[in-house]
Amino acid sequence: PLAYAPSLPLGFMEYRDAERGSHFMSSELSVNEWIRGGTVYGSWLLWWFLAQHAGLPHVLGQLYSTWHDRNAYVTGEIFQVRQIVENANMDFGDVWSLAIAHMRTWDLPQRSSDYTKAEEDDFMFYQTNPDIQPPIPSNYTIENRKTTVEVDAFMGTNGQFISGPEMLRPGPNANNCLSIRDVAARRVVSISIVWDDGMGFHKQQEPSWIQKQQEGCDNDPRFYNSVVIAHNKETGQRRYWKLKGKEPETLHIQTTGDEETIHIILVPTPPTDYVMGVYSGMDNGRDNRMNPIPVYGYQYRVDVSDGIPTGISLAPEAEKEYGIVKFDDATAGWWQVRCTCMDQPGSNFERCVRPTFDGVGVPRLSGSPPSPNPIRNIPTTSLESVPLPSASSTTDSHIDRIPMANSDASSSSTSIS
Repeated sequence: PLAYAPSLPLGFMEYRDAERGSHFMSSELSVNEWIRGGTVYGSWLLWWFLAQHAGLPHVLGQLYSTWHDRNAYVTGEIFQVRQIVENANMDFGDVWSLAIAHMRTWDLPQRSSDYTKAEEDDFMFYQTNPDIQPPIPSNYTIENRKTTVEVDAFMGTNGQFISGPEMLRPGPNANNCLSIRDVAARRVVSISIVWDDGMGFHKQQEPSWIQKQQEGCDNDPRFYNSVVIAHNKETGQRRYWKLKGKEPETLHIQTTGDEETIHIILVPTPPTDYVMGVYSGMDNGRDNRMNPIPVYGYQYRVDVSDGIPTGISLAPEAEKEYGIVKFDDATAGWWQVRCTCMDQPGSNFERCVRPTFDGVGVPRLSGSPPSPNPIRNIPTTSLESVPLPSASSTTDSHIDRIPMANSDASSSSTSIS
């Protein structure tokens, strides 16, 4: 699904999510039932990237060996994966958006051609196997399945903000890709992104309590992680830039001495697991089974100039480490619990948890393995008393930061208490 239906939420399952995720069921977005996701357990590209490039080979085993201790049926699997990654002092949204970006053109330190060939073979299987109905249409290519919008390399968006195609809007931890092909040498490309208000919920379908409970949570820059790639097909070089947050500053980049294709990868990375857990009814909570999966809208503007316009500065490229864009450290604090827990009001939020990370904040030497310190889930029962931001709030200052206790970086404990 990452290549053939990139707008599908991570962990989407047709048999469970077809009604509450009806947006993702169209043939234009996801083709057929074979492609419409599966459990997070089967998302091997996620586990592979975390193991190979984030130094976290234990995530999958740690998640499922401590499934019940972690209350994963309540919080959701992605919420738990986020905890494990951030306990290793890496921001999950940053890591996952960079995984998507590197896999967009299979820009990897090793075996890129092998992964490209595997993707091509899988695509051919979905197009030609008579048991798969409907098949991927013969006029489709991998590239046009990966691309949401083609932007003109000369005119950009003609000075206008354009709404991303409504039918192909991404879900949580999914992506859209805007591609500007064969931009001429030494052109300056200016990119502006603005995500819609409402955190992905259409007014027609949103349960009113979600907006009240989570108002302002999307002002945290970790809620959206976008990445820009400049791909020089002559040399094979890829350059990267990060665009974080709901309305990041306009990014100005310049192509090299050759034509380059620019890919703008738009990735919503909310802290709540809307796909699994108590919100989805996965724990047999009947009242929750129709809670909708959010669909994220956005507007974009692209300007292409012959030279560097007066008064602007070109953005520096993102730094790489071992052939992969360097990951951001985890923020030294956790989200306000109302931004992560979807138990409905009236429940007193008895099943909500707030993690404490014994390992975050311990410096990690470049190239060294992440700290194995444990994560503890602490039940929270006082969410109803947490003040909500005013409707006019435009900053993320109201997002609570829960202090984390440091521990000895040499700890070898891997248990979870």
